[in-house]
Amino acid sequence: MSKERKKVAQKPIKKAEPKKRDEPLPKPKPVAKGKKKIVKEVVIVPEPIVVSGNFMKNETPKPKSTDKYVRLATNASPEKRKEINDKVIKHELQLAYYAIDNEVGYHYYLVTK
Repeated sequence: MSKERKKVAQKPIKKAEPKKRDEPLPKPKPVAKGKKKIVKEVVIVPEPIVVSGNFMKNETPKPKSTDKYVRLATNASPEKRKEINDKVIKHELQLAYYAIDNEVGYHYYLVTK
């Protein structure tokens, strides 16, 4: 059952010639030595972000004498943090600013209700 393959005569392969261009490539303009090429850059400046409060200033906001604040240390207990967080969710407190005293940071919350 073995079939023999027929041998086919090999045809010579034509070599590909480089493509001919209709127009020559443009030559770069010569730059005179000693002159620097000036490249203008376009810089896109984003619009300023408007945020209520004194966050954008470099100074710490000074509390008014009539405002009442609650202070929460960064190393406070989880129970105290949860209590403050629940009041923030209920809109009873609002984060006012953050301050550092020696090595302990404090979050100050403004009492709104």
